[in-house]
Amino acid sequence: IVGLAVLPLQHQGRVIGCLNVGSRSTGEFSPLVRQALEVIAAESGQMVNRLQVEAEMRSGEARLRMAVEGADLGTWHCDLRTGDAQLSDRCLTQIGLAAGTRTTAQSVLAIMHPEDRLYVQASYREARDAGTDLDVEFRTQRADGTVRSHVLRGRFSGTEAGRPARIEGILLDVTRLRAAEAAERRSAETLRLFVDHAPAAIA
Repeated sequence: IVGLAVLPLQHQGRVIGCLNVGSRSTGEFSPLVRQALEVIAAESGQMVNRLQVEAEMRSGEARLRMAVEGADLGTWHCDLRTGDAQLSDRCLTQIGLAAGTRTTAQSVLAIMHPEDRLYVQASYREARDAGTDLDVEFRTQRADGTVRSHVLRGRFSGTEAGRPARIEGILLDVTRLRAAEAAERRSAETLRLFVDHAPAAIA
């Protein structure tokens, strides 16, 4: 190695590391290579910051704090004998309904994204028949076209004619989480492409 570039990894103006790049050629890096390295450093800085944040979130205290301060959580229950469902106001607003709206299992199912309904129904039947908790993720689409993502969890209780009589649980809006995960995947792919091609350009 006869050439070396050291680029700071930054996040919101704060230096959180550095990226060292060696070259087998003499002279300065070309403008194209410098531009590529700057992009790599920027993406790497974002990735390092995300890894640091994830490490903090793994601690029980951070998890609890985030759950209390930022969770968009609602509660619900449904009488499986009548199909009548009662959703908290938080649940209702999450799926695009006004607070106090009367609902049934079928009306809630109709609000779900068409591509997710069969999956939710199949998951419900499987959990009911196996006597396990219900844990599904589905999307809703608002009148303005906005798509939201939700995680629904429920537990069956009571027995009538060999079948559960009731289910109750929570509903969590995970739209921002899924968007952040998608952005992270895009960033990782961009970084991978630059890393794959940068050595050839530098050499």
